[in-house]
Amino acid sequence: RRAADAERTWKYAHLAGDLARESYANVDAAAQYDRALEVSRRVPGITEDQRAQLWALLGDLRELSGVLDGSVEAYRRAASLTTDPVVKADYMARRARVHSRAGAPATALRTIGAARRLLERAPGDPARRVGVRLDYLTAVAKLGQEKPREGRDWADRAVASAREIADWHTLVRALNALDFADQQLGRSGVGAHTREALEISMAHGDAPQESVARANLGVLAFYAGRWAEAVEWLTTSSKVAIEAGNDFGAAETDLTYADILIHQ
Repeated sequence: RRAADAERTWKYAHLAGDLARESYANVDAAAQYDRALEVSRRVPGITEDQRAQLWALLGDLRELSGVLDGSVEAYRRAASLTTDPVVKADYMARRARVHSRAGAPATALRTIGAARRLLERAPGDPARRVGVRLDYLTAVAKLGQEKPREGRDWADRAVASAREIADWHTLVRALNALDFADQQLGRSGVGAHTREALEISMAHGDAPQESVARANLGVLAFYAGRWAEAVEWLTTSSKVAIEAGNDFGAAETDLTYADILIHQ
């Protein structure tokens, strides 16, 4: 039936995907968007930009579900469908984020470099916002390469720029990166930046990032030898992640909890 009525399939699969995503039913949302993309080229009036936006959403959902290779491919497809340098750089930034998460910081840095070259052709506020995200992602990649001083410099730059342009999404992430750089550098009393990130996430109702901040506070407490506190942060992180439909993130947090139990 999908083959016989591509227009209705596109419309209702897209709608079902949106509803599922709003309810944090990420796996169901991804399946619906995949269905819509299957028929999209047979629907009159659907533009390449619309397909690109849906591929990008599919990349987000695949990342949340832990399908990292599929997420990278979705972002790659999204970038290939747009000629707008800022939008293309945005999709490449998302791809770089997944490369870092998959343990490939060098690949992430190459992708970031290519995205920066695109932004050179498009000055303005939208390009600057993507550029700030690239600064944060550079920090993450440098930390992944165990270069904490460089990572901290990039994170500090991203925090300052994100505050200046009121980009709380990037600010939250860069604050987390700052504390992990300080932890790698062996500094004491680490955690204030991540606590600020937690407060901002909760104020904006961003459950996925709230979960990340809680997990990061748990890891920092673990490294500081405060194991009971670490368990509390990790337990609440997993709970929030599951509520937000981020089962993969919850599983990562549970593995950290298991590591604490092994040490005990």
